[in-house]
This record gives sequence, C-alpha cells and structure tokens, in this order.
Amino acid sequence: MRSRLQLVSVFTLRFFYLFSSFALSSILARSLSQVDFGVFIVSQSIVLLMYSIAVAGVPNYIVREVAILDPVERCKPIRFAATWSMTILLASVVCFIVIAALIKLDYSVLSGVLVGIPAAGILVLTVVSNATLRGTGQVAGSQISDMLLRPGLFLLITSVFWLSPDLIMTPVVAMTAFLSAVTVGFVFSIFLFRKISLSPSPAYSSIEHRRAMSSVKRLAGVDWVHAVSLYSTPLLISAFASEADVSHFRVAFQVSLLLPTGLYVANAIFYPRLCRAFHDGRSCDVKRVFARCCLIGSGFSWAAATMLWFFGEKFILLFYGEIYLEAMSAILILAVAQLFNTATGPLDLLLTAAGLENVVLKARSFALVGQLVVVPILSHFLGATGAAIGYAFISILWNAFLAIFGYYRFGGLLVVKSGFHGNNEVRE
Repeated sequence: MRSRLQLVSVFTLRFFYLFSSFALSSILARSLSQVDFGVFIVSQSIVLLMYSIAVAGVPNYIVREVAILDPVERCKPIRFAATWSMTILLASVVCFIVIAALIKLDYSVLSGVLVGIPAAGILVLTVVSNATLRGTGQVAGSQISDMLLRPGLFLLITSVFWLSPDLIMTPVVAMTAFLSAVTVGFVFSIFLFRKISLSPSPAYSSIEHRRAMSSVKRLAGVDWVHAVSLYSTPLLISAFASEADVSHFRVAFQVSLLLPTGLYVANAIFYPRLCRAFHDGRSCDVKRVFARCCLIGSGFSWAAATMLWFFGEKFILLFYGEIYLEAMSAILILAVAQLFNTATGPLDLLLTAAGLENVVLKARSFALVGQLVVVPILSHFLGATGAAIGYAFISILWNAFLAIFGYYRFGGLLVVKSGFHGNNEVRE
C-alpha cells in the first residue's frame, strides 16, 4: 500500500515537473530570440555540467549507505559526501575560469555562467539532503524541491517577464530566475532534512575513509561520463552546426524525456530496496524489484510513445510554436531510443547495487567516445536531426551491451550468480 501511495505521489510530482519544463521551454523560446535561447541553453549546460561533475556518484552512494546503515552511523557517509562534492565543485569552477580565459569565451555565455555558479553550489547541497531523504524512505519528500518548487518558481518568474511588456527577458535574467528557484528548493529540502533522526557520529576512520573514497570514485566515474555525454551534446552541436540546431535538439530531447518517466519514478522508489536486497543476499527480492521497474517503465513509455506519434505535432505547436516543428523528426528518433532503454530496465542501477560499477563505467566510456565522434559529424551535415540520430544510436548500443552482460551475469531470471554482498541465501 505504501509503495502504491509513493508511486502516485512521485508520478504526480514528475508530471508537474514535465509540464513545468515544457511550459518553461515554451515561454523561454517565445521570450528570447533563437540565438538568445541557444545562449541560455549553452550557459545552463555549462553550469549543470559543473554541478553534475560535483555530485557524480553521490546520490547513489548516500542512498545505498543510508539504506543499509543503522541511524547512529548515517552521519558519516552524509558528511563525507557533502565534503567531497563541494571540493569537486570548487575545482570545476577553477577549471572553467581557466578554460574560459584561454578560449576567450563569448561574453554573453560567460555572464550567464557566472550568475549560475552559485546555483550549482546550492544544487550540490540539495542533492545531499534529498538523497538522505530517499535513503530513509521519504521518497516523495525528496522529490518536492526538485520536481515542484524549483521548476514551479522558475516558471512563475519567467511567466511574469513574458506577460509584462515592460520587462525584458535576457539570458542573464533567465539564469537569475533559475538561481532564485534553486535557492527556494534548497530551503525546503533542508527543512525536511532537519526532521530526520540522525545521531551525531565521528568522521570516518582512515580505513573507512579509503573504502568510501574508493566506492564514491567508482560511482562518480559512471556519473561523470554520463554528465559529459548529456551536457556536451548542446556544446558539440553549437560548435559544428548552429544555435538554432541547439534549440531544436534541446526541444526534441526534452520531449523525449516523457517516455522514461515511469522508469524514473520506479527507480526513485525501489532503488533503496534493491540495495538492501543485494546487501542481505535476497536474490528473489532483487528479481521482484527489477521486474517491477521494467514493467512500470516499459508500460508507461509505450503509452507515451503512442500519444507522441498521434499528437506530437499538436504538442509542439501548443508548447513551442510552429518554428519548432522542424524538431519533430529528432523527437521521433530519440523516442525510439527511449523505448529500447526503458524495455531493458534499470540495468545500470542493478549493476551498481551489485558492486559492478566498473562495468557500467567502461560501457559509458566507450559510448561517450562514440558520441564525441558521431554527433559532431552528423550534426554538421544534418543539424539537430543528425545529432539525434547519433545520440540515439550510441544510447541503444550501450544499453544493449548492459542488457547482454546483465543476462549472462545474473541469468535469465536475474538470480545472481556472483557479486552479492554478504549472505547469498535465497529468502522469500
């Protein structure tokens, strides 16, 4: 019963987030010129790239540790993860400043990034807080700041500028609105975090610190490669095509995110249970949880794809306008990739929970190399559609590899042959 309530709550929050994202993109696309919209996308991509690098591996690490540790021990991974993330973020900011000076980054992009850097720091602390909430079972509460408050406030501020003829929207103004929304979400997340029962505990011992560092590095490697893959795509398109193609790909990618909504919700709810099942050696529970994720994710993705096939153009006209109808081909291409990826289930989380992060890291690394080669070439000749073809092909390829590896590693029924942590006894 509790799982059903969590599913409904997280689905509702996710739907609001998606609606806000579409409405926000629509308002920004109409308030800014195509060039300014592209500038904002590039600026925000750089900010989110730094943030993603900083929190890489941290959410999964915190959720996994908090889910299996006693309350008296939970402060240790939380404190360690927060310190690690802020240190990485500081290093990322320094690297950005040096690179921006060397390449003489365009002032319009630079100004937007400088405004957004504080938002990256606030987002890092929000991630630590929300991951702790997830690990303690407060899944719906952990989603409110990210799925409700931040996108809702961002949408509200940009709507005021759009509806007020005396107010002018610029990329810097849009980034300032983003910073304000991030701050409000953080305040609410901390409010919930302070209600968690956490016993004060000393920092990790030297041995525990080394183990934690090794674990976070492996998990971070997976997320670092994914972040570079995700946020480098607009930069590659900008370099080898045009700002208009960046805008079209952004719209296509955002619309395609409708399809994995079910899988996202299932992962948010069931990942802590998956970690506990692996930790306790309960292979039947692993099978049951993974099957639920696949069923929820695949079922929703096919329903969303059907709606997109029949009403995609009307959807684009409603939210983005006629000028973005050119992105429809890219949307359908990315939708095919999303259908395949949701059908294979959360294999990356399954392998991560089993302690096989290195396999995921290698697969993502090879996929990133392929993407860095394929996307620029195809986007140069085919624009946003070519970028979508390259991105979709690489995405399908790496998920196919994980599916094949997962089948041989875990068997057809997902009964773990090796890689279990602790007792391998099968319990119902």
